[in-house]
Amino acid sequence: MKEYLIKKDGKYKGAMAFDVIIEGINNGKLEGADLVWYEGVIDWDRLDKAEDFKHLFNKKNPIILAHFYQPMLGRQQTWLS
Repeated sequence: MKEYLIKKDGKYKGAMAFDVIIEGINNGKLEGADLVWYEGVIDWDRLDKAEDFKHLFNKKNPIILAHFYQPMLGRQQTWLS
């Protein structure tokens, strides 16, 4: 499973699963200007520009995240932890 590192307000968070990043976007803890890095990319990128997440910030073609994101029961890692 791919893991992501986040840099927000000069602080690093990670390693996080894709659904945890989605949770952070949904609850407003993460914004498009926050930085993300994952294996396969050369440098940190903005969430709203990163290939894996940019579609979530596309205002011309919004996605209803409730259909995209399914909370996982029993998951220990959340954005708030």
